[in-house]
Amino acid sequence: MIQPGVARRYAQAFFEAATEQSLIERCGQDLAVVDEAMKNNPALLTLLSHPTISVAVKKEHLKAVFGPFVHAVTLNLLQLLMERGREKFISAIADYYKRLADEAQGRITAYVETAHVLADSEVREIEMRLSGETGRTYAVETALTPELIGGVRVRIGDHVIDATVKGRLTQFERQLDRVKYGR
Repeated sequence: MIQPGVARRYAQAFFEAATEQSLIERCGQDLAVVDEAMKNNPALLTLLSHPTISVAVKKEHLKAVFGPFVHAVTLNLLQLLMERGREKFISAIADYYKRLADEAQGRITAYVETAHVLADSEVREIEMRLSGETGRTYAVETALTPELIGGVRVRIGDHVIDATVKGRLTQFERQLDRVKYGR
């Protein structure tokens, strides 16, 4: 089981190291690449977490696989995680790090779900509208959810704006239930 406190502490320490060297963006990109590689190659994570493989061998594999592509600060984090048997925390650390970097740079992530794929111009339009309304910078992450039928659902933190056909149908259904049952 992944313990959020452990991942948060590693992310915070990594963020501080990246900040000291003015590498917030670079280290965030590095960590995202490593996380994606681990998700797309389960055999790699299995190898790196295998109990009979020595830490030295694991660190050499990390250096061979990621060394040419990531900054030394990121490689040091990965090797530290291997030394301490915390390699399974990489994804959670990447998530916490992204939050810290976004917060430090005044950027907010808006998660946008639609029933169809959005064009780049549509994503930029959503970013501009959100920024115009709040005066803050937004990074939009999109997801395709065909069951929404049409429209858009936006989640920013705990706040959800549901302007989907499915959402409106659900709201209409609730209103009918209230009329029907007198609630």
